[in-house]
Amino acid sequence: MKNKLTIESLRESIITEVKRSQLVHYSQKGAIVRALHSKNLELFDQPGRRPLLAHQMLAPGKATVIDVFDLDDDQKRAVALYLLLMFDYFKMNSPQLGSCLLLILDEAHRLFPKGSQLLKKEYVERIAVKIDNIVHRGRKRRYGTILSTQSPADINPLVSSLCNTKVAFRLSGADTWVKKNLGKEYVEKVKSIKTGRCIINMAGTGLQIPPIEIQISNVTDIQVNAHNSHDLTVGY
Repeated sequence: MKNKLTIESLRESIITEVKRSQLVHYSQKGAIVRALHSKNLELFDQPGRRPLLAHQMLAPGKATVIDVFDLDDDQKRAVALYLLLMFDYFKMNSPQLGSCLLLILDEAHRLFPKGSQLLKKEYVERIAVKIDNIVHRGRKRRYGTILSTQSPADINPLVSSLCNTKVAFRLSGADTWVKKNLGKEYVEKVKSIKTGRCIINMAGTGLQIPPIEIQISNVTDIQVNAHNSHDLTVGY
């Protein structure tokens, strides 16, 4: 019987192979080993926790909430990347359409920050590839995503530019973003728009219509069938 693959056994196998390999430059070996000892990997294979698996979370009529409040920003990014990779594989490679999936990523400015650090740049580039895949193939697979933030100007443009539809509720301190994505005539309007109302720009979808203001129903007025929450652990 084969031994069960765990994070620890996988880590040790990779480190051993990296140290032996003549194909990995010596300057990269240390970086690979440090990455494999990253605290982000502690999110995987936690004893007593259910792993986050796509088929278990995608139940029709239910919302699954992944609470990452207690994680640091690097760990939150690891979770975001894991979810995008998992759902991308599940939805894009499934022979059947199955349930609709709408993935909502809150605090997007923390998950996809601006910055020139190499690790962040590589991370954002990988995220952008997956979101681009959702944009171009997701409709056919009944798969979409929403990025939510109070600081839209702080999201890496490589990611934010992939959002076809922009929705702005009352917002201040983002004049440049509003001017670029809605128009300069909306800069002051966005600052004073009433609670529950928003301005939507669907130009990215190909619709040749100007931004429009609409009323959003209060969440207490919407019947929610069920909620489903999970303790946080991620697994293969």
